[in-house]
Amino acid sequence: MDLTTELVRLEAIFKDNVYKVPSYQRPIAWTPDDYEQLWSDLLESSRERSGSNGHFFGVIVVIRRDNHLEIVDGQQRLAALHALYLAVYVFVKDKNATADQSIERNILPVLLSTAQNFFGITLTDFREQSSVLRLELGQRNSEDLRNLWDRRDSPELAQIPTSVARNTPKLRKAFYNYLSKMHTHFDGDGDSSEPYKELTNFLQVIQNSKIVQIKAANDADAFELFESLNSKGQSLGAIDLIKNKLVQRTRPSARPQVVQRWNSVFEKFSSETDGSRVLPAKFFRHYYIQEWFERVSAAKLYRSFETKMGESSALDFIDKLDLGADQYISLTNVGLEYPGIIVRRGITDLDVVMAEIALLGYEACLPLLLLGSLSGWNNLNSIAKKALVLLFRGKTVGDVSGATIEEWFYELIVVWRDSEVSESVESALDALLNDKDELSDERFKRNLGLYQAEPKVGKYFHTKIAFHELGIDWVPNNSSIDLEHILPKNSSEHWVSFTSDPSEDREKYYKNLGNMILLSRAVNRRIQNFNFDRKKDDYREAWLPDYENDILNMTAWSMETIEHRNNKLAEKALTIWGLPQRNF
Repeated sequence: MDLTTELVRLEAIFKDNVYKVPSYQRPIAWTPDDYEQLWSDLLESSRERSGSNGHFFGVIVVIRRDNHLEIVDGQQRLAALHALYLAVYVFVKDKNATADQSIERNILPVLLSTAQNFFGITLTDFREQSSVLRLELGQRNSEDLRNLWDRRDSPELAQIPTSVARNTPKLRKAFYNYLSKMHTHFDGDGDSSEPYKELTNFLQVIQNSKIVQIKAANDADAFELFESLNSKGQSLGAIDLIKNKLVQRTRPSARPQVVQRWNSVFEKFSSETDGSRVLPAKFFRHYYIQEWFERVSAAKLYRSFETKMGESSALDFIDKLDLGADQYISLTNVGLEYPGIIVRRGITDLDVVMAEIALLGYEACLPLLLLGSLSGWNNLNSIAKKALVLLFRGKTVGDVSGATIEEWFYELIVVWRDSEVSESVESALDALLNDKDELSDERFKRNLGLYQAEPKVGKYFHTKIAFHELGIDWVPNNSSIDLEHILPKNSSEHWVSFTSDPSEDREKYYKNLGNMILLSRAVNRRIQNFNFDRKKDDYREAWLPDYENDILNMTAWSMETIEHRNNKLAEKALTIWGLPQRNF
């Protein structure tokens, strides 16, 4: 990658560069809490170090263009800083105009000069007598920033409104919020210089604050860098770069339609009721893998996508992507919650399996299942169930790496590419499950004996076994059911003699699946950390008492009994997460 990295002070970053937000990026989305955090960070820095060291604002990513820097990541911070700059400028100028005490007349002109020389040149290029803003946002936000700047010397702008309408643009809200804070913290009474000393420190901390700026030579380098900086996929910036590529390849008259159609596809993912549990950037990668039968990392996705587009129409591609998004959201819908989904009307067996996959956070199987959904496989439900078995045995309980599991699922996609027969895909999946030592019954049982289960997995495991053992098809309010650890996590006088080395063995046996039972929340809270004999009486009120008869018949709770129960549970698990029959 062709990158240039520099640590720069804020007083230099805007004087030397013009920043532009490309049209494909969404408007400013910061909340009042975000603006408040910026203010608090700066104020704390000014008080702790008298403004000498400044504050660190993190990393911004830009692309070098001919006469400006295009912002990839950092729009929100740079826009918030400009709202703050304007508030400082307006506050100091207004105070200077009304100064009537000697202290104010001595200090405020200096502060005004600082504000004019720093904040003025920061916002526009005074050296060339230019009024062009050095930060160009998207259209709506740019108009708001321009309106504020053009009114900077207006006495009316210095008057804080008693109330701000809900539809007031976000930057204007931020400006008035910062202006109000300036008055609260730095408004002197004329008899003391202390507020103005604090204001001086505050201005110094802004001037001395630093930011890491990474300049990429082109879109592909920026995309790869962005993915590495946002490995958890929490931002849409990487996806926006791909949208920009489509826009660039489209004739100017069709570009607004491309942006609108693209945005409509990805806005579906954020719906609180019908959205997806998976972030849009991951969907696009999963779509790419099954569409072009190429396994590609998130970081290399942009470069690979560039080579695949060819001369195809951007709108035609987005139409196909839209269909893929609908199918993907159906598979990953936020409403697919296990086990409550079982009793919902209109739910398919596939929905139940996908709810289990969602509960356990599996994603490696999604490109394959999306391919099956788009291709109309009639055995998709069976394939999804077997994918769940593979993932539970190999990833959750086992120690197969995520890269290896992703490679396995990609090999199944290749089977479809070469055969276009879904039964061949399922046969290949059967062979994979039966042939990999990491997924064998012997390895699965051993792993279950060693597995340290977190509450979510422990509750899922015991719920599945209870359903299987009792053959029930009803589900209580899952939120009223707790996972009880018979041996408690914290030591108490009731369990002192449980092990000879509590610090090591207690944790091991506490998280063992054999040490867990499902109880109603009320019972679980009542029994606390009592000893086994005292708890056992309450276990008769377990959620499924017939399922827990083995515990009720025990006379003591020890390492041996936990291991014995774990072995019994493992035998049942071999059936629930069972391997397919071999076809000889």
